[in-house]
Amino acid sequence: MTDELVISFSGPVASRGEVDAYTAFESMLALSQVTTMIIHFGDTGVIRRKDFAKLALDLRLTDTREGSFEFLLNYSSEAQYVAGFVGGAITSGLAWDLIKGAITRVIGGSSRGAISELEQAEEVGEGDVGALVQALEPAIRRAHGAIGHGTNTIVIKVEGDAEQIVFDANSKAYLLTNVINDEVRTKRFMVTSFDGRARTGRIFDLEDEQGYTFELDKDAGFQSLKSIADAARAYALRGRGEFTADIEIVGVFTSIDAVDGRLKKMRILKSAKDMSDL
Repeated sequence: MTDELVISFSGPVASRGEVDAYTAFESMLALSQVTTMIIHFGDTGVIRRKDFAKLALDLRLTDTREGSFEFLLNYSSEAQYVAGFVGGAITSGLAWDLIKGAITRVIGGSSRGAISELEQAEEVGEGDVGALVQALEPAIRRAHGAIGHGTNTIVIKVEGDAEQIVFDANSKAYLLTNVINDEVRTKRFMVTSFDGRARTGRIFDLEDEQGYTFELDKDAGFQSLKSIADAARAYALRGRGEFTADIEIVGVFTSIDAVDGRLKKMRILKSAKDMSDL
């Protein structure tokens, strides 16, 4: 079976059955990426950040129509979700439930349903869902590109479901506003990836069970760089499902937060293998 995702652009230009070509197609490209990432995550438990055209995922633009200005996307609602999640085959409408829940969280709302069930699934977990929400944010920010360019709102829905997602000036402001949080905190993390040249990567907060992107402060010393690089290397070389102390560090950090207080990115000021080494 398939579901039909209806993406409606409303505003002074869209009301004439037109949209600004550049910004509307930029928004649609970003929304197709978002939909692909969510369905692929539900199918595999893996967050895909690039090479989306290589995925064997049947997501198709089938039509446009007037009303406001609407794009219609068809996708399979019968993907095989991660083992153990709702017993295997997804039922009609559940893919939409997952799409709706994930996007809602990115724009600052709360959600239940499929995304909450995934957080409880042993094979996925809360931290992976948090990482998905973070990974979706750049594309969802780009999806707001048409807002303010002849389009006031973008409404995302499926036929027959009363709930919908609304992108507007408020959700755009939420995504574009970063709050610098200079409170210095210390926690223990797993380092799951690190780019030594860019001094950026991803860490997993062991207390909150959430994954975050981070950047290593330019003034952090060699020992901080070494502890992070060593932990990332140990993570990459670990056995399947094996987690040891070698992949953990203690980090002193500040953060960039969303307007609602949700932590978006960490700035590591100093790190070490153990608390006594800080």
